Amino acid sequence: MDSNLVTTSRLLDRSVNNLLNDFGAGNSAPGSGSAAALMGILAGKLITTVCSLSIKKSEQEKLGIDNGSIKSNQLKYIQFENQFRFIIEDIQNNIEPQLKLLFEEDSREFEKVVKLRKQRIQAENESNKELQSKYNKESLDKLQQVTDFVFQISEQCFKLIDHGNFIFDKAYTAVRGDSGAAISAAIAGVTSSIFIINLNLVSLSRRNWSKEKKKACDDIYEKLQIKQLEAFSRVGALSSEVVETMQIKMDDI
Repeated sequence: MDSNLVTTSRLLDRSVNNLLNDFGAGNSAPGSGSAAALMGILAGKLITTVCSLSIKKSEQEKLGIDNGSIKSNQLKYIQFENQFRFIIEDIQNNIEPQLKLLFEEDSREFEKVVKLRKQRIQAENESNKELQSKYNKESLDKLQQVTDFVFQISEQCFKLIDHGNFIFDKAYTAVRGDSGAAISAAIAGVTSSIFIINLNLVSLSRRNWSKEKKKACDDIYEKLQIKQLEAFSRVGALSSEVVETMQIKMDDI
């Protein structure tokens, strides 16, 4: 694969197979930051699907009220329709565009980091300390910029975790598999971001900037642990529902 193709065209415009091959081609782009963003994008798509299906169920409930086939105490989705619409708009107008931009920017800018590192090594081999120092500073400056991208990716993924938790609890129950997959993908996006940030901070450890960012990364980790427990509680609730359903069916035999 031509590595220039990755940086001069939009990666997200490529076919799924080609994009996956890009990740597995052994090049610097796309890399782990773009992968974290992609997890968030997938989560957003799944959440949008669940919200859209729930709005359709809400519309069916309205028809049921009009024709008398549904009683008011049987309504599940009408009361949350505005929240479903808000979530769709938030993802489509804010979260997804931001993650797509970060996906492309991370890929493009990290490739510059790798290029500068190679130039630094070449300058070192040639005993050119002036160029070595220049490329080292430029590569760290660029890595710092890329690390900020990853913080932004984690921020968007946290929003998706919250949206995912809401729809798991309130949206169409038959598609909670999609809701759960969305929560899992968003959590994976944050988890990946934490790995990436900590790794980058190893290289940036001599900078004062890194101290503040290490604290911010630790805060993200603590917040993620809470979100993970919330997600696991939903897995447990669904598991208990399975047991109850099985017991009811056994009692009917």
